[in-house]
Amino acid sequence: MSVSCLIRARASGNWLCHLSKQNYFSSAYTFCSSSSLLAQSAAYKRTLCSANYATTATTTSTASDNASTNWTTIYRLPLIRLAAGFQRLKIYQGTLTTLAVPAAFGLSQAEHVSPDSVLVISAIGVSGLLTLSLCSLVVRNVIGFIYINEERDKVKFAYVDFWGKRCETVIDIADLDVDWAKVRPTVFNLYQKIRLYGNKAQSFKLLLNHGVIVEPDIFTAIFGE
Repeated sequence: MSVSCLIRARASGNWLCHLSKQNYFSSAYTFCSSSSLLAQSAAYKRTLCSANYATTATTTSTASDNASTNWTTIYRLPLIRLAAGFQRLKIYQGTLTTLAVPAAFGLSQAEHVSPDSVLVISAIGVSGLLTLSLCSLVVRNVIGFIYINEERDKVKFAYVDFWGKRCETVIDIADLDVDWAKVRPTVFNLYQKIRLYGNKAQSFKLLLNHGVIVEPDIFTAIFGE
């Protein structure tokens, strides 16, 4: 009877030992798998951070290259603010006309003003808008500032567009068509046109009589006498 109990106890012990080993190896495998996943996740994060850093570094380098370009002023127009303000007058005129005509029509329907008043307000608003729009064509693309880079191969024009906004464009000096003899004189010699070889439709207006040449030697070397 004791021998049988011993055999059973030994069998139970072997089974418990086997179960314990199985649990141990299962836990070890789970821990190793989790460690492997964490290592892969960390490696992926390091790779992603490296890629982001490289992109940021490249972008910063490109931006710093553009910002590092030094421009020297060689010409400026003191009246450029006045020209920009004149260009914006048609915007105010158009806005006022858009508000005044419907208001006058509503007052006419309510019999507060005569129908002739509506016609007068409409005529003044539309004619004023057309006049300002036509006159602004003369002021369009007037150059306010001319800059030159350190290499002396590019110039930057700061000019006023049709809506009175400041615009800038960088042009190769070799692309400037500045032969004044080929340019037809303007009305009253108010301005001198600057054309481009690469774009015949694009032109700029230079007011030499009212502008200030900051660097006469550089300006003369580019645009001539």
